[in-house]
Amino acid sequence: MQGSTLSKNPSENTKIKRKIITIDPISKLAQERFDECMDGLHSCYLDDEVNETLYLTSVNKKYKFTMNKKNDNNWKLVK
Repeated sequence: MQGSTLSKNPSENTKIKRKIITIDPISKLAQERFDECMDGLHSCYLDDEVNETLYLTSVNKKYKFTMNKKNDNNWKLVK
């Protein structure tokens, strides 16, 4: 009889909660991506943060992009 096997290492069985941030498009190009690729959803998963650059994936997982935390030409960080 076969059963499911769980790792003895608890960290391998733990789901990692992804951080979600909210953005707004501020350029025409960003608005087009927002409407066409992101289905008009403002929330994004934060994949990584390096210095002042955020690496994001739309919640519908159709669009990956980067934005600067401050003074981005295409996106505004809401929260």
